[in-house]
Amino acid sequence: KLIRDVPKIRLLPGEAQREFVVSYALETAYLAAAGYPLREAATLLLDCGLRPEELVTLPKANVNLEQAILRIGNGKTKNARRTVPIPERSIDVLRLLFDFWPESAWVFPGRRNGRHLTVWGLDNLHAALRKAEHWPAELVLYSFRHTFGTRLAESGATPYQIMELMGHGDIRISQRYIHAS
Repeated sequence: KLIRDVPKIRLLPGEAQREFVVSYALETAYLAAAGYPLREAATLLLDCGLRPEELVTLPKANVNLEQAILRIGNGKTKNARRTVPIPERSIDVLRLLFDFWPESAWVFPGRRNGRHLTVWGLDNLHAALRKAEHWPAELVLYSFRHTFGTRLAESGATPYQIMELMGHGDIRISQRYIHAS
């Protein structure tokens, strides 16, 4: 009665992988139900397309509110190191975070002095909210990044623009967001 081999999961025909896109209605409900720091994190993930680990390790020194850009200085590939524009809604969120934690070097400080919030801590808050609100299990933190890419493609961005903004190492990853309409 033991599973001897890893089971193979088959996707539907034409499906490359499973990615959840957050609708505008779910986004509104999520942001209304989420508290600090989840609401602020979700807003920045949706607006800037960051990976959750890029967000929680973002130092304040890499955020320029006057120029409305933030710099991602580390990542999986050389393309992950990039400059990202900050929309007005996220500028307001960042100003709030800077005012709330003026002494911290991190945008999202952790409980321990000098440390940043962890992805696991953020993910635990997200999982608890998702469960309490009875939202689908496919809604994970990374869904906000995928939603950013999908909305970018829907607005007419090319795969190269998506690749640059999201920090993909391969154009084929960026092409996933371009769907025939």
